[in-house]
Amino acid sequence: RLAPVVASLAGRYLGADYGAEAGGAPGGPITAADIPALSSSSFPLCMQAMLSGLTADHHLKHKGRLQLGLFLKGAGLPLEEAMRFWRTHFGPKCGGDDFDKRYAYSIRFNYGREGRRADYTPYSCVKIITTPVDAGDCAGCPYKTLAPAALAAALSKAHVPPAAAAAAAAKAAAGHFQLACAAAWEGAHPGHELESAGVSHPNQYYDESRRARAADAEGAAAAAGGMGVVEGGKGGGVKVEAAK
Repeated sequence: RLAPVVASLAGRYLGADYGAEAGGAPGGPITAADIPALSSSSFPLCMQAMLSGLTADHHLKHKGRLQLGLFLKGAGLPLEEAMRFWRTHFGPKCGGDDFDKRYAYSIRFNYGREGRRADYTPYSCVKIITTPVDAGDCAGCPYKTLAPAALAAALSKAHVPPAAAAAAAAKAAAGHFQLACAAAWEGAHPGHELESAGVSHPNQYYDESRRARAADAEGAAAAAGGMGVVEGGKGGGVKVEAAK
């Protein structure tokens, strides 16, 4: 009787659910205007891919809207900012009353303001990997869905160094999609290691990235504050040394 239970554990996510709206992520709540910069610095490849598709096409299919929308909710995007984000991106193809009729309800639903009023949580890596993806859909795990050349291009665009990108691609080719994501994370955050063993959730990737970026910023500020400029020397040069 225990064998099926034990066998199913590999396909279950047992970590944090990232369900708290706005403020649970490092750095607190975010706005729609913050998303482009945060995507470049701290979004996992799956969310970067969907944001790129949304920006290019001004539309995402249902699965993509759920995957990205719930991720942004877990990252600290309040409902009001979520409405602004989706309205702005969908606007060129579906604006005004048409947007309200077709999409506003589902956005409020994700935030527990409609229907069952449940606190819907972002998708884990296991759910993203195992959910079938339709042709032409930006949803899903790019380490699973992208061809090797397309994956290499996506990793390069995400500023993952070549060695780390090669390691991630090799793990993806072997079917180890979460390990591939972890290799990409560590490549994109030199000098840092994941606090958890690998990546099991897109919002975990985001949270740990925000903490690493904050630590880098604090280190840079401390280094800048601890340096002094000393004039003089041969040829009237200027040198920088640690302030005493």
